[in-house]
Amino acid sequence: MAEYQGKQVTLNKPRRTTGGSSKFEVFVQDGDRVKRVSFGDPNMSIRRDNPKARANFRARHSCDTKKDKTTAGYWSCRMWSSSSVSSLTKAYTEENFKPHTMYHPDTGESVKVTTLQEHLDLQENGFEHKMTKNIEGKILKTDDEQRMVYGWASVITENGEPVVDRQDDMIEADTLVKAVNEFMEHVRVGKAMHVGEQVGTVVHSLPITKEIGDSLGIQSDREGWVVAYKVYDDDVWAMVKSGELAAFSIGGKAIKEEI
Repeated sequence: MAEYQGKQVTLNKPRRTTGGSSKFEVFVQDGDRVKRVSFGDPNMSIRRDNPKARANFRARHSCDTKKDKTTAGYWSCRMWSSSSVSSLTKAYTEENFKPHTMYHPDTGESVKVTTLQEHLDLQENGFEHKMTKNIEGKILKTDDEQRMVYGWASVITENGEPVVDRQDDMIEADTLVKAVNEFMEHVRVGKAMHVGEQVGTVVHSLPITKEIGDSLGIQSDREGWVVAYKVYDDDVWAMVKSGELAAFSIGGKAIKEEI
């Protein structure tokens, strides 16, 4: 925390503004004083989830050279990084801070932090609390006529034991169900390796937990998410048939907690 014009502010944490000529503001240390930096066009959206749009913006504004955090250009480029806007604008204080693990979205490096200052220092170096996760499940059946693929998009337990994924993480049943419901209600889009245009869609979806299975009379030695996915793209379907694409991969955001 620092003082700016008689008020306590959090340094290096962008926040949205209302009614002004800029979309965001951030307070930074500039020598022996605290400086307010405003940036972002309030009439334009940040399409950082579009890889092409993100790359174009960063190249156009030479973001790799923007190192001075007392400038609007630095913070505009931060908003167009791989980190989500919500993770960049989320503020921690001494009161709400809890130990957690932070990740660097480019290098994959992870660091466990136990103090607010450690969190702020790592954040300055591009680390974030949330990370994008890819959880793969094997395709078990294909339907040539309808171009459908069926299988487990995610498996979280097997024979009652938690399944550890490729990021050395585990997902709780309630968390999975909420994520599946959100995805099916608002997204349902499938891409090839998470990039480019839509190549298919999830047609059928069923999260299977012990509670759901028991209520439906379904017996399974697994808990997870079963899907049926329809492929539109000819090239992608050819890769499915050849075995080059043999698994589902789910991208999403997660908050990591130590177990």
